[in-house]
Amino acid sequence: MSPQRPSWKLALRSIFRALTFLMPFAFAGRLDWWRGWLFTGSLLLIAGVSFAVLRRKNPGLMRRRLDSQTGVERFDRFVLGAAIAGFLSFYAVAGLDARYGWSQLTGAWIWPGIALEMLGLVPILLAIAENPFLERQVRIQTELGHRVITTGPYRVVRHPMYSGLMLLLPGCALVLGSAWSLAPIAMLMATFIVRTALEDGALRRELSGYKEYCTRTRYRLVPGVW
Repeated sequence: MSPQRPSWKLALRSIFRALTFLMPFAFAGRLDWWRGWLFTGSLLLIAGVSFAVLRRKNPGLMRRRLDSQTGVERFDRFVLGAAIAGFLSFYAVAGLDARYGWSQLTGAWIWPGIALEMLGLVPILLAIAENPFLERQVRIQTELGHRVITTGPYRVVRHPMYSGLMLLLPGCALVLGSAWSLAPIAMLMATFIVRTALEDGALRRELSGYKEYCTRTRYRLVPGVW
């Protein structure tokens, strides 16, 4: 494991990540964009609730999710790069759409968007409360006694965090009101599906007991589908 960073550096990293939620405004070229503020507020709410659950249920995991770790699976660096590109593309398309009015959805789409965000948040919160090994990066945490988690949402699917993202991400596009931004959202969803498959394969190979767990919990993301 890498040396722990001071708490103030981790706090600054958290603030910096939160500020990325404001990036669509840079592409929109204005601040008087109420759907942009609604989007930012919803993500800050999701982040705040997630950190509150982490702090209460898995305080050690909270620090590890903020910091970088050693022993990360090689594929994860490429997947992370694709995810960053996907998020930047989403922010750019949504912001430019607000500036030029390419495909603006009516305000009625906000409510399904918020509903998808909140529905997606549920399995994410359940996962971070249940799994003390749910780091941001994919690795076998040998020094922490990494073991298979089979309780809570992991009885339903093997990767509930990603299941939640499959709902939350399209909700973000609907809240911002950009139909065109669903294209980079689809790219992001594909990226996380690929990561799910690669992570699942790594866990099968390297984590004791995971193959047996797969025979009991058959589906990765969507019960009855995959």
